[in-house]
Amino acid sequence: MRKFLIPIILVVTIGLLFYMFGRPKDITPTPSSMVHSFTITDEKTFLENMIPHHQEAVDTSTVILSQTQDSELKQFTQGVVGTQTKEIVQMKEWLLSWYLVEYTPNSNYEPMMANLTEFKNKEQERVYVEGMVRHHQGAIEMAKKILTLNPRIEVKQIAQDIISAQESEIILLQGWLVSKYSEVKGEDKATHDIQIH
Repeated sequence: MRKFLIPIILVVTIGLLFYMFGRPKDITPTPSSMVHSFTITDEKTFLENMIPHHQEAVDTSTVILSQTQDSELKQFTQGVVGTQTKEIVQMKEWLLSWYLVEYTPNSNYEPMMANLTEFKNKEQERVYVEGMVRHHQGAIEMAKKILTLNPRIEVKQIAQDIISAQESEIILLQGWLVSKYSEVKGEDKATHDIQIH
Protein backbone atom coordinates (compact mmCIF):
# COMPACT_ATOMS: atom_id res chain seq x y z
CA MET A 1 0.00 0.00 0.00
CA ARG A 2 2.86 2.33 0.91
CA LYS A 3 4.44 2.00 -2.53
CA PHE A 4 1.27 3.46 -4.09
CA LEU A 5 1.17 6.43 -1.72
CA ILE A 6 4.46 7.96 -2.86
CA PRO A 7 3.43 8.48 -6.53
CA ILE A 8 0.05 9.84 -5.40
CA ILE A 9 1.71 12.32 -3.04
CA LEU A 10 4.12 13.41 -5.78
CA VAL A 11 1.30 14.01 -8.27
CA VAL A 12 -0.71 16.03 -5.74
CA THR A 13 2.37 18.07 -4.74
CA ILE A 14 3.28 18.87 -8.36
CA GLY A 15 -0.32 19.85 -9.06
CA LEU A 16 -0.39 22.23 -6.08
CA LEU A 17 2.92 23.81 -7.08
CA PHE A 18 1.67 24.40 -10.63
CA TYR A 19 -1.55 25.89 -9.29
CA MET A 20 0.30 28.29 -6.99
CA PHE A 21 3.23 29.29 -9.21
CA GLY A 22 2.58 28.17 -12.79
CA ARG A 23 -0.64 29.97 -13.56
CA PRO A 24 -1.01 33.63 -14.60
CA LYS A 25 -1.33 36.05 -11.70
CA ASP A 26 -4.13 38.49 -11.07
CA ILE A 27 -6.19 37.71 -14.17
CA THR A 28 -9.14 40.08 -14.26
CA PRO A 29 -12.44 38.36 -15.14
CA THR A 30 -13.91 39.43 -18.46
CA PRO A 31 -17.09 38.53 -20.34
CA SER A 32 -15.13 35.61 -21.77
CA SER A 33 -15.44 33.94 -18.37
CA MET A 34 -19.16 33.53 -18.92
CA VAL A 35 -20.47 30.01 -19.24
CA HIS A 36 -22.02 29.66 -22.67
CA SER A 37 -24.54 27.03 -23.58
CA PHE A 38 -24.56 26.49 -27.32
CA THR A 39 -27.56 24.64 -28.68
CA ILE A 40 -26.14 22.55 -31.50
CA THR A 41 -28.83 20.18 -32.71
CA ASP A 42 -27.86 19.85 -36.37
CA GLU A 43 -25.63 21.27 -39.10
CA LYS A 44 -27.79 24.36 -39.54
CA THR A 45 -27.61 25.42 -35.89
CA PHE A 46 -23.90 24.68 -35.89
CA LEU A 47 -23.35 27.07 -38.80
CA GLU A 48 -25.65 29.73 -37.37
CA ASN A 49 -23.75 29.70 -34.07
CA MET A 50 -20.23 29.29 -35.41
CA ILE A 51 -20.45 32.19 -37.87
CA PRO A 52 -20.98 34.93 -35.23
CA HIS A 53 -18.54 33.18 -32.92
CA HIS A 54 -15.87 33.34 -35.63
CA GLN A 55 -16.82 36.94 -36.45
CA GLU A 56 -16.20 38.00 -32.87
CA ALA A 57 -12.74 36.43 -33.02
CA VAL A 58 -12.02 38.26 -36.29
CA ASP A 59 -13.24 41.61 -34.92
CA THR A 60 -11.24 41.45 -31.68
CA SER A 61 -8.15 40.12 -33.45
CA THR A 62 -8.35 43.03 -35.90
CA VAL A 63 -8.25 45.48 -32.99
CA ILE A 64 -5.11 43.87 -31.56
CA LEU A 65 -3.49 43.51 -34.98
CA SER A 66 -3.80 47.24 -35.55
CA GLN A 67 -2.28 48.18 -32.20
CA THR A 68 0.16 45.59 -30.88
CA GLN A 69 3.91 45.89 -31.30
CA ASP A 70 4.43 42.25 -30.27
CA SER A 71 5.51 40.36 -33.39
CA GLU A 72 4.29 36.98 -32.10
CA LEU A 73 0.89 38.33 -31.17
CA LYS A 74 0.67 40.16 -34.48
CA GLN A 75 1.35 36.92 -36.35
CA PHE A 76 -1.24 35.10 -34.24
CA THR A 77 -3.96 37.69 -34.90
CA GLN A 78 -3.17 37.68 -38.63
CA GLY A 79 -3.73 33.91 -38.59
CA VAL A 80 -7.05 34.22 -36.76
CA VAL A 81 -8.32 36.90 -39.14
CA GLY A 82 -7.21 35.02 -42.26
CA THR A 83 -8.39 31.54 -41.28
CA GLN A 84 -11.67 32.46 -39.64
CA THR A 85 -12.69 34.99 -42.30
CA LYS A 86 -12.27 32.25 -44.90
CA GLU A 87 -14.31 29.82 -42.79
CA ILE A 88 -17.06 32.42 -42.29
CA VAL A 89 -17.40 32.84 -46.05
CA GLN A 90 -17.53 29.07 -46.50
CA MET A 91 -20.16 28.55 -43.80
CA LYS A 92 -22.36 31.31 -45.19
CA GLU A 93 -22.19 29.64 -48.61
CA TRP A 94 -23.25 26.32 -47.06
CA LEU A 95 -26.23 27.93 -45.33
CA LEU A 96 -27.35 29.37 -48.63
CA SER A 97 -26.77 26.33 -50.82
CA TRP A 98 -27.96 23.66 -48.37
CA TYR A 99 -30.79 25.46 -46.58
CA LEU A 100 -31.61 28.40 -48.90
CA VAL A 101 -30.93 30.70 -45.95
CA GLU A 102 -28.93 33.88 -46.31
CA TYR A 103 -27.09 34.45 -43.06
CA THR A 104 -28.21 37.39 -40.93
CA PRO A 105 -26.52 38.38 -37.66
CA ASN A 106 -27.68 36.27 -34.75
CA SER A 107 -29.38 38.62 -32.27
CA ASN A 108 -29.25 35.94 -29.58
CA TYR A 109 -25.48 35.65 -29.71
CA GLU A 110 -23.85 36.82 -26.47
CA PRO A 111 -20.31 38.21 -26.87
CA MET A 112 -17.63 36.18 -25.13
CA MET A 113 -14.86 38.75 -25.49
CA ALA A 114 -14.37 42.02 -23.62
CA ASN A 115 -14.69 45.36 -25.39
CA LEU A 116 -10.99 45.86 -26.13
CA THR A 117 -11.36 49.59 -26.78
CA GLU A 118 -11.77 49.98 -23.01
CA PHE A 119 -8.19 48.81 -22.45
CA LYS A 120 -4.79 49.83 -23.77
CA ASN A 121 -1.23 48.60 -24.20
CA LYS A 122 -0.22 45.38 -22.43
CA GLU A 123 -3.47 45.23 -20.48
CA GLN A 124 -5.44 45.21 -23.73
CA GLU A 125 -3.26 42.38 -25.03
CA ARG A 126 -3.66 40.40 -21.80
CA VAL A 127 -7.45 40.74 -21.84
CA TYR A 128 -7.52 39.62 -25.48
CA VAL A 129 -5.27 36.60 -24.91
CA GLU A 130 -7.15 35.49 -21.80
CA GLY A 131 -10.48 35.95 -23.57
CA MET A 132 -9.34 34.10 -26.66
CA VAL A 133 -8.48 31.02 -24.60
CA ARG A 134 -12.07 30.70 -23.44
CA HIS A 135 -13.40 31.77 -26.84
CA HIS A 136 -11.48 28.93 -28.46
CA GLN A 137 -12.83 26.54 -25.83
CA GLY A 138 -16.34 27.54 -26.89
CA ALA A 139 -15.59 26.83 -30.54
CA ILE A 140 -14.08 23.46 -29.67
CA GLU A 141 -17.16 22.61 -27.63
CA MET A 142 -19.42 23.33 -30.61
CA ALA A 143 -17.16 21.46 -33.03
CA LYS A 144 -17.07 18.37 -30.85
CA LYS A 145 -20.86 18.47 -30.50
CA ILE A 146 -21.51 18.55 -34.24
CA LEU A 147 -19.15 15.61 -34.76
CA THR A 148 -21.46 13.48 -32.60
CA LEU A 149 -24.38 14.23 -34.95
CA ASN A 150 -23.01 12.52 -38.06
CA PRO A 151 -22.62 15.67 -40.19
CA ARG A 152 -21.84 15.73 -43.89
CA ILE A 153 -18.18 15.48 -44.83
CA GLU A 154 -17.67 19.24 -45.33
CA VAL A 155 -18.92 20.09 -41.84
CA LYS A 156 -16.99 17.22 -40.31
CA GLN A 157 -13.80 18.54 -41.89
CA ILE A 158 -14.25 22.13 -40.70
CA ALA A 159 -15.10 20.91 -37.19
CA GLN A 160 -11.97 18.76 -37.08
CA ASP A 161 -9.89 21.69 -38.37
CA ILE A 162 -11.28 23.96 -35.65
CA ILE A 163 -10.52 21.43 -32.92
CA SER A 164 -6.98 20.74 -34.17
CA ALA A 165 -5.99 24.37 -34.71
CA GLN A 166 -7.60 25.88 -31.66
CA GLU A 167 -6.46 23.26 -29.17
CA SER A 168 -2.88 24.02 -30.25
CA GLU A 169 -3.51 27.75 -30.04
CA ILE A 170 -4.93 27.45 -26.52
CA ILE A 171 -1.63 25.92 -25.39
CA LEU A 172 0.26 28.79 -27.03
CA LEU A 173 -1.99 31.44 -25.48
CA GLN A 174 -1.84 29.91 -22.01
CA GLY A 175 1.94 29.97 -22.27
CA TRP A 176 1.83 33.67 -23.15
CA LEU A 177 -0.34 34.42 -20.13
CA VAL A 178 2.57 33.17 -18.02
CA SER A 179 5.55 34.39 -20.07
CA LYS A 180 4.23 37.73 -21.36
CA TYR A 181 1.38 38.87 -19.13
CA SER A 182 1.65 37.33 -15.67
CA GLU A 183 2.90 40.63 -14.24
CA VAL A 184 0.35 42.81 -16.04
CA LYS A 185 -1.98 43.85 -13.25
CA GLY A 186 -3.91 46.74 -14.73
CA GLU A 187 -1.42 49.59 -14.57
CA ASP A 188 -1.94 50.32 -18.28
CA LYS A 189 -5.68 49.84 -18.54
CA ALA A 190 -8.11 52.57 -19.36
CA THR A 191 -11.10 53.28 -17.14
CA HIS A 192 -13.63 50.56 -17.70
CA ASP A 193 -16.61 48.84 -16.16
CA ILE A 194 -16.97 45.35 -17.55
CA GLN A 195 -20.34 43.74 -16.92
CA ILE A 196 -20.57 39.99 -16.50
CA HIS A 197 -23.87 38.64 -17.80
